Amino acid sequence: MFTYKDIVASCNLAYKKIKTFLFSHSMREVLVFSVFFLIAFFFRWLQLLDDKYLHEIKIPIEIVGLPKNATIVSELPTELILQVEDRGMNLLGNSEEYEAPLSLDIKQLSNTDDFATVTFRGAELLKMLNSRFEATTKLVSIKPDSINVSYVLGKGKKVPVKCTGTISAHPQYYLSDVLTYPDSVMVYAIPSVLDTLSAAYTYPVLLQHISENEEREIELRPIPFVKYTPSIVKLEARVDMYSEKTLSIPIVGVNFPSGKLLRTFPNKVDVTFQVGLHAFRNITAEDFFISVSYEQLLGTHDDKIALSIKKAPKGVRHVRISPAIVEYLIEEKATDSE
Repeated sequence: MFTYKDIVASCNLAYKKIKTFLFSHSMREVLVFSVFFLIAFFFRWLQLLDDKYLHEIKIPIEIVGLPKNATIVSELPTELILQVEDRGMNLLGNSEEYEAPLSLDIKQLSNTDDFATVTFRGAELLKMLNSRFEATTKLVSIKPDSINVSYVLGKGKKVPVKCTGTISAHPQYYLSDVLTYPDSVMVYAIPSVLDTLSAAYTYPVLLQHISENEEREIELRPIPFVKYTPSIVKLEARVDMYSEKTLSIPIVGVNFPSGKLLRTFPNKVDVTFQVGLHAFRNITAEDFFISVSYEQLLGTHDDKIALSIKKAPKGVRHVRISPAIVEYLIEEKATDSE
């Protein structure tokens, strides 16, 4: 078991070994090498910083000075891409200042027309940016080399969104609905163009043989100098699976004179149809109407008549009547005196 004296002795021994190592010849060589290595690294770093480099700088763009009720309708870049050449020390020391947003003020250049375009050319942009750089910095290139800011004055209007393209369901399914969110957008343009716009159309969509609901974001098809807000909508294509159902539907006579009565054999027929599962339970016999008019029977000398459905709920398909042809008889109604 270690005693206090043993611990002190161990610490003293370790201290002596470390001291001996630090002041040994080998350690002195390591320290000397390290010092010279750091000095060489420092001078090499200074040399690298003194060399000239090509550097790409991205500068955000912001538009200021827009007239009241103005909406920008041109496609604007979000940033300028500059390629500059200078010593590494200058580029490194001013990187934050270089990348500050560039404000393009159109207040002094704009007019009061309903539509206006202000152009900032490359030479003008470089002039705005020169004050940010050292005298030794050389501006090699700028992209884009000009910026066109087009705007319209006045209020816009709301128009519905129309989906274009092809959307189809798998044979065992059907397309129950195609929706866009939002279903309408604000549109801004010069008055003569704005009056002709009745809808905003999406880029063509291609969704074929889908068997489950599909969602995707889709851009509105652009028109020059027309701005949509928003310009991207969410498209939702809903599908449902078909199921078959059979209901017993009565045959009704219509437009018969007051003294006459239609009898059919049978007086009810089976109607079989396909419908989506979501509406399967909601569809009842009252949603269908099968009728035979007096005018139909006047034009035939047969004792049988072919039936057709005069009313059916939305969303049903492949509707079949069984039997499709029935026998009929026109009876005289009994009077009260009889």
